[in-house]
Amino acid sequence: MRTKQLLQWLSKRSGAVIAVSLFGCIALIIGLVFLGRSYDTNQIIVAIAAIAAAFAGASAFANLLQAVEVQKEREAQERPFIVAYFEGASSGSINFVIQNLGNSPALNVKLKITPAPVNFKGKPLDQVSLFANPISFLPPTAAIRQILDMGYRFLADGKPTKFQVSVTYQSIHGETFNETIDHDLDYLIEATLPAKTAEDHLKVISEHLEKIVRTLDKVEGFNSLLVETPEQYQSRISREIRKAKSQKDKHRTN
Repeated sequence: MRTKQLLQWLSKRSGAVIAVSLFGCIALIIGLVFLGRSYDTNQIIVAIAAIAAAFAGASAFANLLQAVEVQKEREAQERPFIVAYFEGASSGSINFVIQNLGNSPALNVKLKITPAPVNFKGKPLDQVSLFANPISFLPPTAAIRQILDMGYRFLADGKPTKFQVSVTYQSIHGETFNETIDHDLDYLIEATLPAKTAEDHLKVISEHLEKIVRTLDKVEGFNSLLVETPEQYQSRISREIRKAKSQKDKHRTN
């Protein structure tokens, strides 16, 4: 592992390493040119061969660094990449999302949220199975959503809005990755208004029906188009009979 890290460190600085090597070779050539008279032919030949070997070594080293960089890029493209974040839904709820944005499966995914949020049941998330137990397998592009609570309750005054999420997981090749992200949910406080209850919806429906009835009552002749139920018919006939009898008795009295 240390050798790999050293090669990655050198690959990031390959340009500087090669430049220093070439500068040293050039300085050696210049020295031989100016001091060639103090050396015999065999020494000069050996020096030139050494310079050629140095150039070859620098070229081989550059190729090695390039290969390390290509390998690193390939591993970055093939590795899993887990993101864990809070999400405000259009319904007004707050969800927690675990998603694999990488190109390979993630194994043994473990999460830790500090401080541990409390869900709609009043249970800390570190006691919920999704967070208390590792996710054994999370394929590429897969996402898991866990509802936490309605936003106006979850982000109510006095409750924490800043959380640190730590994720640990492994690739199929056994590499271990650690991600730590700080989340500040202040931006969601005014975006998660209280949801309407069933009573609120019924009240709105009742108000609309009352408006419709008042409008229809103003339509001339509309009441004559209404169909009476048998009970309404009997009630109306009874009222008319009583009214007629009352008027007849009044005339007899007079």
